[in-house]
Amino acid sequence: MDLDHIRKQLHTIQHLTPRWLAAGGKEEDLSAKMAALPQLLKTQHWDHASTLLDTIITQLKHPTSSPTPLLNSPSF
Repeated sequence: MDLDHIRKQLHTIQHLTPRWLAAGGKEEDLSAKMAALPQLLKTQHWDHASTLLDTIITQLKHPTSSPTPLLNSPSF
């Protein structure tokens, strides 16, 4: 896994988050999922980190859907 890809994913999340929050997304839902990221990066689990970020990006791209599935997605 390429760290540049993870950086791009983080940039996408940064770009999508304000719109998702404005549409009713809950910051605590996003924070709960993002909390796993530092440990994944520290332990160099790049694929798991990328999968987690993809899950978050998918949620953020659908601002009309309930934010709760973010909490129900698989943990890493």
